[in-house]
Amino acid sequence: MGTQLLEKQRVKFSYSLKESQLEKIFKTALRKPENTNELMVQLLERRLDNVVFRSNFAGSRPSAHQLITHGHILVNKKKVTVPSYTVAVGDTVSWREASKKNNAYKQAEVNLSKSEAPNWLEVDSGLMVSKIKSLPSRTEIPFDMSLLVEYYSK
Repeated sequence: MGTQLLEKQRVKFSYSLKESQLEKIFKTALRKPENTNELMVQLLERRLDNVVFRSNFAGSRPSAHQLITHGHILVNKKKVTVPSYTVAVGDTVSWREASKKNNAYKQAEVNLSKSEAPNWLEVDSGLMVSKIKSLPSRTEIPFDMSLLVEYYSK
């Protein structure tokens, strides 16, 4: 139980989630017939705030959260202000044109040159656009989702 709780806390902290948000993700994954562990990874990684962070448009998930709520980020050329919005394969995430004068945009350009996005994202650093090219897999995150599933299954 202690190991499961510790892993849950690590995931909550890493993804900047509240208990209710993580529990909702678990319940959503549990309702589907696919592997619950894999679905939880996909649901966590496909949150818009995480995609903005993984695309290196923000230095942290909380700053990605702020960029989204302040209307700086577009999904498929439409403004989305909900950080928990789930992106799909084929979606594009970009900056609003007016936000390109913002200091956060300039910092994102620097961040992009320093680090690489995960394999399931395709980031065009020239256009500052990120495209979801596939579903994320469990091997790309440092958490043991089976411990979370065990924790919530009790």
